[in-house]
Amino acid sequence: MDQSEDLDALAGEAQLLDTSPTRAEEAQAQRQAQEAGQAVDSNAGQLLAAATMIRAMWLPLLPKSKGDALAYVWRDEVLTGAAQAGAQVLVLHGIDMGEVVGRLGPYVALIAALGPPVLSTVQIMKAPEPKAPAVQQQQQEGAAHGQAGQQQPA
Repeated sequence: MDQSEDLDALAGEAQLLDTSPTRAEEAQAQRQAQEAGQAVDSNAGQLLAAATMIRAMWLPLLPKSKGDALAYVWRDEVLTGAAQAGAQVLVLHGIDMGEVVGRLGPYVALIAALGPPVLSTVQIMKAPEPKAPAVQQQQQEGAAHGQAGQQQPA
């Protein structure tokens, strides 16, 4: 075997050991990364839209004193950050928000429709009982008698 054949054999063995990606593999990896980025963007947009809708439905139902504070806590920047992070998790697990909305959308719509009246019902039930008209009348009469009784001894 001459030196040229040895070099050719060595080059052949090196090619077999070469694990660097080919151009086709690199192009495929770029496409996959681009598709993953698009999936993250799509999921983030859908998550942000859902979170914004939920915020818009619930904040007006809260007492003003708490609603203002919660509106600050759940401001656009917070929702955007949460949507972006959530979208990355969904893509990591191979979940598409469009599919989730398609499967769970009717349930979400039901919760969205029932949520506000349920919250209002809870607030009404927690509110103090109004005094009955008869009790209010007796209190007014008692106050009037108290004032009349105080005026008589003088």
